[in-house]
Amino acid sequence: HPWLSGPEDSYLGFWERGGGASGEHSHAINLWQHFAHVAGVGRVIEVEAMLKYIKEGNAFYDKLCFINLKTERGLIGRVVQDVVTFPPKKRARLQGTKGFIEWINNYNKEGDAVIFSSSNGSEEVILIPKKRPDDFIEELKHIQKQLEGENNASGIRLERGLETMLVLAGVHISEAKRCRVKIDYQKGFNLGAIYL
Repeated sequence: HPWLSGPEDSYLGFWERGGGASGEHSHAINLWQHFAHVAGVGRVIEVEAMLKYIKEGNAFYDKLCFINLKTERGLIGRVVQDVVTFPPKKRARLQGTKGFIEWINNYNKEGDAVIFSSSNGSEEVILIPKKRPDDFIEELKHIQKQLEGENNASGIRLERGLETMLVLAGVHISEAKRCRVKIDYQKGFNLGAIYL
């Protein structure tokens, strides 16, 4: 953010206020969870994380955040969020036994790409024309449709945001306690999980 002189000028420099790699980029956690819901494998029930915190002036934030996740039906995956990769890289990959599907944000100057690969090793690249404002415009259109009564379950509804915040809380607990944290959506966190 070029209008700030440094991390401590806003919430971005304070992980406890929602900044740092884990909070500022928690949309990556949310996107992972969304894909898990779409795939029908349930909510995240286990979190194991490693973070690199940094104190810089008055700021105190995590610059690196590595998260391992497990869902109710056993899907295991990871999310990596940081504030040091430049230029930023945003991508999501679903790896299967017979190939993969990968989305790459800003694949080239024209926009994003989705890459499919099958077990024979061939890859197909589908370009998705897009400019940066399109990200926000499409989200605003989605919100408008929800406000007008569209009855589709929204991936950004409050319930999904709460699930993301529970995972994010589990991330910081996991790092602090050096353990795997189990999330019980009825009772809260179980810190008696497997210790590293």
